[in-house]
Amino acid sequence: MQGQVSIAPDGRSLNFTGDAGAAGVTQNITYTIASAGGTASAAVAVRVVDRVTFGATATYSARQGAWNLSGTASPGARVQLTVGTTLVTTVTANATTGAWTFTGRVPLPAANTGTTITATSSRGGSASRTFTRTP
Repeated sequence: MQGQVSIAPDGRSLNFTGDAGAAGVTQNITYTIASAGGTASAAVAVRVVDRVTFGATATYSARQGAWNLSGTASPGARVQLTVGTTLVTTVTANATTGAWTFTGRVPLPAANTGTTITATSSRGGSASRTFTRTP
């Protein structure tokens, strides 16, 4: 198994923390609970999703007409950047650090209006952020 299982503070559910590199993998967990009333076993399948982030800043270059976006995902994951349902591009996160970058045109409305860009990892998980272009 690529991770650790623990009993949640509520005593009624389990927490699973995946190891580094476990994103996109389905973990099969079998557990047994014993009490004075007897024992019970169960099996669950847990799919670990990627934690995708955007960088702290995004810049727009009016001269280039392009955005500079960055973030992180699992190392080697493919990250799709979309606006609404429109796919803008797919980038690959660095194989060691998980960092991803994109510099290019993103379809945006007029200046001073917000557009939400979503980054979705090939290993599950996504993040959205609203960007505003100023003239």
